[in-house]
Amino acid sequence: MKYLICCIFILNIFSLTFASVAPVPFLTWSNENYIEGKNIENLNSLTSKNVLDMLNSLQEMKNQPETIVIYIHPEVRMDHFSQNFQGTPLQKCFDEALTSEMSPYLYLDENFSSALTPFIENNKELNIVMLGENERLNNVNQIDMESVQNNLKDSQNLIIVNLPENQKAQDVTVEQMNSILAETNFVAIFTSEKAQEISIKKVFETKNEQHKNSFNRRINTANGPVFQTYMPPYMFQYVSISIFLVFIVATAAYCTGTIQTPRGFETPKKKEAAY
Repeated sequence: MKYLICCIFILNIFSLTFASVAPVPFLTWSNENYIEGKNIENLNSLTSKNVLDMLNSLQEMKNQPETIVIYIHPEVRMDHFSQNFQGTPLQKCFDEALTSEMSPYLYLDENFSSALTPFIENNKELNIVMLGENERLNNVNQIDMESVQNNLKDSQNLIIVNLPENQKAQDVTVEQMNSILAETNFVAIFTSEKAQEISIKKVFETKNEQHKNSFNRRINTANGPVFQTYMPPYMFQYVSISIFLVFIVATAAYCTGTIQTPRGFETPKKKEAAY
């Protein structure tokens, strides 16, 4: 019985160790030099604070972008995103941009809209409009695609685009927004509202056959970047911690099982009746 209890306890430790919110993709691109480099891959883990710092730094620039566009996908893990990214208008925008950067590891405390709220509240001077519904941003002026052009000002525009779940509808939305942005200098951001499952992440890799099986994670090619599966760094941390915890539990169970105790105890003698 005690061995069964130990096994159940060890399995629970494994489940708790791996029960974590998965990171989401975070892509940025621009038709100006607001981002340092092209097709840059940032493998560092990002948090909501990093996103806010980036948005604030764009606002503090001397020549700040006229428009910031944020595409918010309803829910996408990095592996699903990599499978559906190829050949889409989103990839075309990313590849053809003057500067661009991609990070597969954005960790959100709750959801992206909650992380975006402080930036909106602290920048009331921005002309903020939103396409699509978002319950967490219900205080933002909501418009349709036909009204976007008329609602843009000469500077300090923030457009929040809540992408639909349907892939074809997403492609149409991105194409329409891209044609509107062609008339202005901008910074575009793509990320997910949330992601709840941990999975193997995929990063940029070249299509060239001689590099397909190499350890090079990104090589610029004329055909643009593609994705290939690999084991993300945080998985090694989980495995190491799990092995350490299992070792501690196994040692404790073994030591407990070797404690020498009697099989039974003698019944205490009844006290003699007092006369």
